[in-house]
Amino acid sequence: MEISVHPCDSDDVKQLLKEFGRLLVLLNQAKDQKLITITLKHIQFITPFLALFLSASINMIKNAGCEVHLEKPHNPDLISYLDTIYFETGVSFQTKEECVSFLGSHSAKSFLPILHFSASEDSLQTEIRDSMISASINLLQSKLNLNTQQINLYRYLIQEMVDNILQHACVDNGWLFAQYYPKKQYLDLCILDTGITILGSFQKHGFTHIGNHLDAIQSAVEGTSTKPDIGRGYGLSSSLKAMLEAKSDFILVSGDGLLHNQTLYKLPSSWQGTIVFFRIPLSINFSVYELFS
Repeated sequence: MEISVHPCDSDDVKQLLKEFGRLLVLLNQAKDQKLITITLKHIQFITPFLALFLSASINMIKNAGCEVHLEKPHNPDLISYLDTIYFETGVSFQTKEECVSFLGSHSAKSFLPILHFSASEDSLQTEIRDSMISASINLLQSKLNLNTQQINLYRYLIQEMVDNILQHACVDNGWLFAQYYPKKQYLDLCILDTGITILGSFQKHGFTHIGNHLDAIQSAVEGTSTKPDIGRGYGLSSSLKAMLEAKSDFILVSGDGLLHNQTLYKLPSSWQGTIVFFRIPLSINFSVYELFS
């Protein structure tokens, strides 16, 4: 089976989502195959949203025992970019020092590589994961010359989405990827897991009245939580509010449900897990206090 990635306008989020839906159907159909070919020869560029989705999908398909052949793009710059972001495997770390050293070596880049982090809460993995988040924020700050408000927002978004994976996804690992566009002056940030979905988390905690992925997403962004009021974070509802106030794009995929800003869509196939994507313009001035007040 061959799956071809089609070119699309990186600035057109709706076009990205259409291509995502098409690829999601094909990749789910490919799970029973012994060999699939994913061809990138028709594209000149790939966004973090599609890159992270494809990278994680390739990993899952391989883990299921299917052989994956990747047909590389014709564009040598894109080949180099995919190698540099560790498109096929992602990057994981064994120690805090390894993490800090590796991300420090990317200080001249306009992107983070695809980071593959453990969802274990043991002390070593927590230390490595915290170092990864701090090093990622420091890299973004030094490269983008961000102000305090922007840094606080990005730190919150990354930490909150990583915490959601740790506390709700029931999965071993998560994925993180970010890309800055100097000419377009926006940052793409994508965080992904292959866990039990938002619906699965609700139902695991006894919210049996929530019966499908669209209702689960709607409930989550309206503030429904599986955690008690004491000790709970801001959650997806405040993340969405902050993105809308900052004139950003927000995408949330879980199962066969998709939320783009304030509009819900039912996907033609299902993603086993949750994907959160932010596109944040750097030219917008905002107060983090006001965003979350």
